[in-house]
Amino acid sequence: MPLSYYTHVFTLGCRCETSYQVARALASLKPATIDASGPFDWCGITLSTVIKVFREGFAEYFAPNRVQLLELGFNGETWRITDADGSRSWHHLSRNPDDEVISAESWFRFGQWLGKRIQSLEYALSRNEHRILFLRHEDPDEPDDCYVLAELAELLSRRTTATFDVVAIAYGEPRPQIHPRVKNAFVDRSWPEDLPISQVNWGVDYGFGTAWCGNSVSWDRLWETI
Repeated sequence: MPLSYYTHVFTLGCRCETSYQVARALASLKPATIDASGPFDWCGITLSTVIKVFREGFAEYFAPNRVQLLELGFNGETWRITDADGSRSWHHLSRNPDDEVISAESWFRFGQWLGKRIQSLEYALSRNEHRILFLRHEDPDEPDDCYVLAELAELLSRRTTATFDVVAIAYGEPRPQIHPRVKNAFVDRSWPEDLPISQVNWGVDYGFGTAWCGNSVSWDRLWETI
């Protein structure tokens, strides 16, 4: 289905490029009527955690008492954090210039940001006339299991009466398709094949566009095939 068919588009982790490429694709649609603001955007999150959250709810998702501080984010303007399930947020827990620890004000702003996105997702799931596209981009160091993707599709079928599709995105060859609601797709890397992902400088253009943004030519091809 073309993107314009859907009323909502949600990323399910685990790469920043997925959120960026969704925003880039939707910006070309006129009028812009698709809601694409979900709680997993711009976050690193395992597939098993996505399933846990859909099954148990968001009460523990980035709850302050379950969060560990990793480091300062870009230019010291954010805190990079991980929660007890290994989910990582790099960009949305803002930091005041003189803060040495995460302040109550920062947590409040983060809670507002996250809460609005949880509400957006729950609203999308609540109406049977909605048409939802879920995009899951796997971590190349920890490839997603096809059977766990099928488990996710079954769980979503129980959580909503809306029409939905799951697109599972890998680098290189797509995974085998074993569930009718899961479409497997692939994109090319935005860095050289022989460069380990741990050595990628995400602010560098290796010839495919800035690395963190993804390979836009490859993504344009993906949008034509889903």
